Amino acid sequence: MPQSDPDTGPRPGKATDPGFEPVLGPRDTGEAVTAGAGDLFAPLCGREDVIRQLLSLAGESARTGQVRFCLVTGAPGVGKTRVLHELRQMLETRSKPPVQVLSGTTGGEGAQAYGAVAELLRQRFEIDPREPAPGARDKLLRGCRALLPGVRATEVAHLLGELLRVPFPESPVTEMRQPGARVYLAVKRLLTADASRGPMALLFDEMEHASAETVNLLRYLAEGLSGTPVFLCAFARPEIEETHPTFGQGDLPCERIELQPLSKMDSVALLLGLTQSAGEAPMSVIRHVEQRLHGSPRAIVELVRLFLETQVLHSQAHAGGQEVAPGWELGKLRQLTLPHDMEELVYARLRAMDPAERDLLEKAAVCGEHFWVDAVVAVTRCSEVGLGVPAGESGSPGSVSTEDHLNVDPDGPTLEEIVVSGDRATSGVTETLRELTLLGLVRPLPHSTISGESEFRFAYPPLRDVIYEGIPGKIRRRYHGLLAQWLDLTPDGHHEEAQEAIARHLERAGRGDAAARRYQRAAEAACERYAHGKATRLFLRAIACLGTVDLSTRITLWHELGRVFHTKGDYDNALSAYEKVVRLSWVVASRAKAAIALLHMGQIWRQKGEPQLSLDYLSRALELFTQAEDQAGVADTLDDIGQVLWLSGRYDEALDRSATALEQRRRLGDRAKIGASLLNIGNIERHRGLFEEADACYREALALRRADGHKGGIAACLNAVGVLGYQRGDVQAARRHWEEALALSEEIGATPLQMALLCHLGEALMAQGSLPDAEAHFRKAQGLARDLSDRRLLSESTRALGLLALRRGNPKEALQLCQEALTLAESAGVRVDVGRSLLSLGEVHAATLFDASSDGKPAALDYLRRGVALFREIGNDAELALGLERIGRYQLEHGETQEGRALLSEAQEIFNRLKMRAGESLRKMLDDL
Repeated sequence: MPQSDPDTGPRPGKATDPGFEPVLGPRDTGEAVTAGAGDLFAPLCGREDVIRQLLSLAGESARTGQVRFCLVTGAPGVGKTRVLHELRQMLETRSKPPVQVLSGTTGGEGAQAYGAVAELLRQRFEIDPREPAPGARDKLLRGCRALLPGVRATEVAHLLGELLRVPFPESPVTEMRQPGARVYLAVKRLLTADASRGPMALLFDEMEHASAETVNLLRYLAEGLSGTPVFLCAFARPEIEETHPTFGQGDLPCERIELQPLSKMDSVALLLGLTQSAGEAPMSVIRHVEQRLHGSPRAIVELVRLFLETQVLHSQAHAGGQEVAPGWELGKLRQLTLPHDMEELVYARLRAMDPAERDLLEKAAVCGEHFWVDAVVAVTRCSEVGLGVPAGESGSPGSVSTEDHLNVDPDGPTLEEIVVSGDRATSGVTETLRELTLLGLVRPLPHSTISGESEFRFAYPPLRDVIYEGIPGKIRRRYHGLLAQWLDLTPDGHHEEAQEAIARHLERAGRGDAAARRYQRAAEAACERYAHGKATRLFLRAIACLGTVDLSTRITLWHELGRVFHTKGDYDNALSAYEKVVRLSWVVASRAKAAIALLHMGQIWRQKGEPQLSLDYLSRALELFTQAEDQAGVADTLDDIGQVLWLSGRYDEALDRSATALEQRRRLGDRAKIGASLLNIGNIERHRGLFEEADACYREALALRRADGHKGGIAACLNAVGVLGYQRGDVQAARRHWEEALALSEEIGATPLQMALLCHLGEALMAQGSLPDAEAHFRKAQGLARDLSDRRLLSESTRALGLLALRRGNPKEALQLCQEALTLAESAGVRVDVGRSLLSLGEVHAATLFDASSDGKPAALDYLRRGVALFREIGNDAELALGLERIGRYQLEHGETQEGRALLSEAQEIFNRLKMRAGESLRKMLDDL
C-alpha cells in the first residue's frame, strides 16, 4: 500500500529496505507504521465531508461535460496533500466512467517555471525526467499524434517540448528558448483533445509557491477548457491570497473550500490510530492533544514521533539489543515537557537528535525546502579542507581552524589524499539521510530538478524554518556562499531559475554585487522569453543588492528596467527608471547613456500624448548624441522627432527628419533600424496620401524585420500594412494582418501596440457587422488605455465606441462618447485624432433630428467642415477624402445638390488616386446624379 502521512499523503512505491519494517502493527485499514518513528501511517480522520464535496465537483464535471475549478486552502500541517492523494486514489479507482487523474506540485524558491504543469505532462506521457531527450521527444510526439491530427500534433509536441526542456532541434514551430503564449494554446489543445476521450482531473499542490506564469496558465485553462469534462483543483496555504490576490477570479467561478483543523474527537481518533498497537494512550496525552495541538494532524504525528524517539513509546523493535514490548513508559512521559505547537515539537525533536544529523539538517536547510545530496557533500568537504571558506570562519563540525587555514592548498587536496579519503563524505551524508528519512524528517523525491542529482525535501516547512533560523549568522552566510558555487557548477547552472537561485544564495551570503550580476542574468533570460513581470522583479532585486560603488552596472540595470516597463506600457515607472539613468550618467559624465535615457523619455511622452514635452526631451537627447559624436544615436533621435512631428500633422518636417535618419542608418548598415525608419516614413507617406510609396516602405520594413526575427518590429509592420489595406477597402486582408500582429504583441507583452490593434480589429469587425465582438475589442482597448494613461489610444477607443453606439441606434450615447473622444484628442495634441473625432461628431449629429448648434446652424455641417479643414491643412489626403464624402452626402440629403456633388467629385478624385475602394461606390453615386 502506498506510504502516507497526514500532510503529504501516499507516495509512489513502497520502501523495501529492511529498515522500513512495520513495527506498531496493522490497523483496521491494513496500513502499518514503520520503524524508528519514521513514516507513520495515519488513518484519515475528519476529512470525509471535504473529499465527498470534491468528488461531487469532479462528478458534476464528468456528467455535464463542463470544466469545474476549485481551490482548497488550509494552514500548514492541516492535511491538504493527504486530501489530494486520497482524492486522486478515489477518482482513479471508484469513478464511473473512469477519470484520468494527473497531478503536479509547485516547487519553492528557484523552481522551474511551469514546473507543476511539466510534472503533470510527464505523467501523461510517462516520461522520466532522467530520460534522454530523444526518448522523451519520441514519447511526446507519439502521444500527441494519438490525440491530434498530423500537423497540429507536431506543433503541439514541439511547443510542449520547450516546456518540458526537451526542445526539438531546428524546430520550425518554436522560436523561443522557453514557453511563451503559444504554449498556453498548445496545453489547452492537448487537454481538450484528451478530455474528448473521457473525463480528466488536474490536481495542483502547493500553489502558494506558484509563479505568476503558472497561475496565468491555470486561469487560461479554466476559461479556455469550457465545454470539456475537466476538473481543475488547486491546493494551497492561505497566503495564496497575498502572493496571488486575483487567483480564481475570472469568467469561470472558482469553488473555494477551506480545510479546517480537526475536531477534538477526530484529533484523538488520529492519535489512537497511530498508537493502537501500544495499548491504551495515557489520559494526559489525550488531553494534551485535545487542548494544545489545535487540531493539526501534522502536530499529532510529530508528537507520536517524539514519543518514539525519547522512548516514551515503545514499538516492536530492539532497544540496546533487548526485545522491548510495545507500550508506554509513564515515568519518562512525566519527565517530558509536552510541546504546545509545531515549533516546540521541532525543537524537542532536534534536542533528542544525534549532532551529526543536526549538522546535516543545517546544511540542507540553507538550500531551502528542497536540497540535494551533492550540495550537502560539497559544503561538508569545503568545510573539511578549508576551501571556499573565508579565513577565521569556523564553528561547525569538521571546519578548519584559523591556524590551519594558512596552510590550505587553494587547488584542493592531492590525488593521494583524495584516494585515501575515498567517498567518505558522500557515504556519510547518504547514511545520515537514510536515518533522517526513517525519522520522518526528510523525504527522497522520485525525480530531481537538477540533472544527475538525488533530491530530498524537508517533510514539512516549519521544520526547515526552525532549523534555518537557529544557524549562527556567520556559518549561515558561509554555507550560502558555498551553495552558490555548487549550483553554478551543476549542468543546469546556466538556466534562468538556477541563476536566480545562485543570486539568492549570494545575497544571503552578504555578497551583494555578485548577487546583483546573477539577478541581472536571470532577468535578461526572462526578457528573452518576454516574461516581463518576472524580469521586473529580478531587475529590482538586482538593484536592491547592488552597492554604491559599481555605478556602471547600476546605470545598466535602471536602463534595462526602464526598457521592460516601457515595453509593458507602464509609462510612469519607465520614466522614473530612465530619470535615474540620467542622474547617474551626469555623475559619471556619460553623455551617451544620458542621451539614450532622454531619447526613451521623449518616446514615452509622445506615447502619452504630450508632443511638446516629447520634443523637449528629444531635442536634449539630440544635443548630447551630437556632442558625443554618436551617429547612430543622432539617427535614432531624428527618427523619433519625425514621429512626433508626424502625429502633430507637420508632415513635411516629419519626412525631412525621418529621411535623414534613414540615410544615416543605411550608411551604418543597421538593418533593424533601417526597418524602423522605413516604417515611420511609410506612415508619413500614407498620411500624405502617397499609398504606393507607403506600401513599398512597409513591405521592405517587414522583410527586414522578419529576417532579423524581431517580433515587436514584425507586429508593428503588420499593423501598418493592415491599416493601409483597410484604408484601401480590403477589410479581410487588414483583419488577417492585424490578428497576426496581435498574437505577436500579446506574446511579447507589448501592451501599447495591443491597444492599437484591438481598436483596429474592432473597426474591421464593425465593418463586417460583428457588433458584439467589435464592442469587446473596443472596451478591452479602452480599459488598457485607461490603465496606462494613454490619452491618444483612449481617444481612439472611445470614439470607436461612439460610432458603435450610433450603429446600434443610440445617438445620445454616441454623441457623449464622441465628444469625450474629441476632448481627449485635443489634450493629447494629435491632430489626426482631433480630425477623426470632428468627423465622427459630424456623423453623429447628422443622424439625429436635433442637428443644431447654439446659434441655430446645423452642428453636423460645422463639425464636418472643421474636420475637413484640418485634414486639408495638414495634408492627410486619405482622411480628407473620407471627410469630403461625408459632408458631400450630408449636403445631398439636405437638398444642396450642387455643393454636395462638387465635394463628392473631389473625394472620388482622391479615392481613385490613392486606389481606395471607396471610390468605386462613390463613382456609381455620381453617375446616378
